[in-house]
Amino acid sequence: LESSWPASGRRRVPADDIRDRTGPCLSGKLLRRRRKMVTVTRQPQNAETSVLLGPRFIEAIELAARCPADHTRKGTEIPYLGHLLAVSGLVLQSRGDEEEAIAALLHDVLEDRPECVTPGEIEDRFGRRVLESVLGCSDGLPEEPDESAERDADNWLERKTRYIAHLAEAEPSVLRVSCADKVDNARAIVADLRRHGHDLWKRFHAPGDQQLSYY
Repeated sequence: LESSWPASGRRRVPADDIRDRTGPCLSGKLLRRRRKMVTVTRQPQNAETSVLLGPRFIEAIELAARCPADHTRKGTEIPYLGHLLAVSGLVLQSRGDEEEAIAALLHDVLEDRPECVTPGEIEDRFGRRVLESVLGCSDGLPEEPDESAERDADNWLERKTRYIAHLAEAEPSVLRVSCADKVDNARAIVADLRRHGHDLWKRFHAPGDQQLSYY
């Protein structure tokens, strides 16, 4: 019956028609075979809100493409931009909004390419909420703008432990982008494990057991 209903509102249908399609039902009693009419009401469904991607999103793609232009995923020839687009796509698929999708495109830029753009420039171009999401997805950032971040094997465990603890109080936008990032990374790790075996772990700052524990 549902396929014949309008998007919302009511429709009168023969009781026999209901019985014929559904079999014995309605409190376990057979409907009497008579031509009476019953009223069936279908509640209107809430329409999902469309996410409109405007000029700022295109600008973020251009920035994301420029900053890691010579950057590939660890141990591969895959452009790093592919990861950024995948993370942004996962955010949108999980009903994230435009600003969350922009933050996903830029989530690594302050860690990996601090010479490309500053926090102030991100805020000026994309807004405070995008900047806060990018900062919330970053670990090992320098405390002062003119300092360089030390992100290596020696402090890997400390950084990741601190990052996980920080997520317990993070804003929903940060959690959405961070989860999308980890999902795409985990998928890539699984694919490369099947292809290369445990030699894969040589690419990373931490051994395989720690990497798996982190994810």
